[in-house]
Amino acid sequence: MALLRSSRERWIQTIVWRGSSGS
Repeated sequence: MALLRSSRERWIQTIVWRGSSGS
C-alpha cells in the first residue's frame, strides 16, 4: 500500500477493495 500517491488512485483502490470484498 503506497503512502497516498494520489487521491484518485486512493479512492479507486477503496472501490476495488470493496468490490473485491463482495459488498
